Amino acid sequence: MPAMTAAMSAADLAVIEGHLRADGIFTAHARTDVLALLAEVRRLRHALTVARVELDRHHTTTGPPVATSNGAPA
Repeated sequence: MPAMTAAMSAADLAVIEGHLRADGIFTAHARTDVLALLAEVRRLRHALTVARVELDRHHTTTGPPVATSNGAPA
């Protein structure tokens, strides 16, 4: 899976670089910014995955949240 993520990131970077070059604004600084953004996206995806696992684990042990008659969580 990490190799697939790295390959996707490289492909994403190539597409973004192509757009920046076409617009005439590609610089080494822009590439650094894009790499930082891709790293942040990977970090956020990981955090979301961890949160989903924790939520699933919680629901497995306690059951899903129950709504009150007005639809609000109990």
